[in-house]
Amino acid sequence: MKVSTGYKKPPMLVVLAGGLGSRLAPITICEKSSQKISGTRIYNSNAFPKPLLPLGGMIPLMQPLIDTIKSECEIDRTAMVLMYMPEDFRQYYGNSVEYFWDHQVERNVNLDTAGCILEGWNSDIRGSLDIPANYIIPSGDIRAKINTREMYDLHVKNNALATIALAPVQWHEVGRFGTVVREGDIRDINTDRFSLYLGQKFSRILEFKEKTPHSPSNLNNASIYIISKRLFDLIVDDVDFLIDDSFPHRPNEIKLSEGRRKRLGVFSSYLKGEGLIKKGQVNPNFSDWGRHIFPDIIERPQIYGQQEANDPEGLYGFVFDGLWSDDGTKLALWRSNMELLAGMGGVFGNSDFSWWPKPENIIKGNNGLPVWYGNNVKISKSSTLLGPTIIGDNVTIEDNSIVASSVIGSGWTIAYGSEITSSALYPDRKFLGLVADNRHLEYSVKNKQIYGSLIGSGFPKNGSVFLVPNSGAKFSFSDGIARIEKGVIVATDSMLIIDGFIQ
Repeated sequence: MKVSTGYKKPPMLVVLAGGLGSRLAPITICEKSSQKISGTRIYNSNAFPKPLLPLGGMIPLMQPLIDTIKSECEIDRTAMVLMYMPEDFRQYYGNSVEYFWDHQVERNVNLDTAGCILEGWNSDIRGSLDIPANYIIPSGDIRAKINTREMYDLHVKNNALATIALAPVQWHEVGRFGTVVREGDIRDINTDRFSLYLGQKFSRILEFKEKTPHSPSNLNNASIYIISKRLFDLIVDDVDFLIDDSFPHRPNEIKLSEGRRKRLGVFSSYLKGEGLIKKGQVNPNFSDWGRHIFPDIIERPQIYGQQEANDPEGLYGFVFDGLWSDDGTKLALWRSNMELLAGMGGVFGNSDFSWWPKPENIIKGNNGLPVWYGNNVKISKSSTLLGPTIIGDNVTIEDNSIVASSVIGSGWTIAYGSEITSSALYPDRKFLGLVADNRHLEYSVKNKQIYGSLIGSGFPKNGSVFLVPNSGAKFSFSDGIARIEKGVIVATDSMLIIDGFIQ
């Protein structure tokens, strides 16, 4: 099916995959970014960058959304914006990605969410003859089931300058997200909240609230954007504009004369000329989509409004009701694996999640519920499997062991007498084709009971462990050995257990 728009070229996909995943530490903490707890240096020798964490033990968190966008919108050009562990993305995606933009790594500087894209676009795309008119920009660390084709067609039909995907969130969580108020949404006079938005999928955004618990709306910025080339052109550098002096100054503006101001761009020539930023650095007051640029579009139509008849203009919101989740914490990551098994999940817990890829082989567990399993799996007849459960490639489940409602990543051995319940055991990096140093790790458990746990790597061969102080966990050190009093254990060379119990 061809793109049903007037544009001759399909949009370009630009994936934001540079996050540190600090809330997931130590799952995501590699040796280069090691931390210290009570004087002990810690890191995970099986660390993954957050977008490549294999949800369900086999598919990177970012992959299904990327595949959906490329298929629905017939995209043949992809760029990835990188910062943390960039070599893993290059190794995993190879030639399927046209550009890996890791200027932040090369310069050891944070270009923020807009600057990191604009730097790559400015150097590789802007001056070319084959320049796309629109760019679909998803975050690489979310789960989402969204019709991006519908979103893109509405973006083009309405000649939008930018479109944000919006997903409702729980009211008590609005402070964690950027939220919006749209044209046509109705405020409930009893609660003073905008909540009557269903049926209005695409509408102009009137207000943008960046992470405030007092937002009148629960329409969350779902971190999937469609940005027109014109917006890139308008924000990359400074813009002079006319405005009545009665309008208050924004932090990113300077007065030129009566009724004239300069809005400073992401890579502001004015700030560079004044020596306030160096070449290649971003304007700190105008470098983030949610905090700076989207509010500026709303508040400064003098800049972003139509200058010519066909100019894209306006910030729009596309509401979708499919699954959406930000799996940025250890608890959320554990929960996402449990939701995958249940086939339902998301912010409200009632969105279909049966579509996530699973191993092709399937049997009924001892309780009659499905057990999906990969290739070269060995299961003892005296073991017990309780579905729903996912078992990756090259897994061995030995005598008298029990696996119940869990995800067992590729390469693990569940040895004699072990019981794994409501847990997720992550595979070694090598099963994603990534360089792995697993000299210190054994992907095997024996005579252990593990319940409600997220296990980010194999166990260290020397058996030394330390405790991550998470969710009230307590620990003490003596002679370099952690004494576990309550909570969670992890290995000196590798993360083991996060938010769980082991006996």
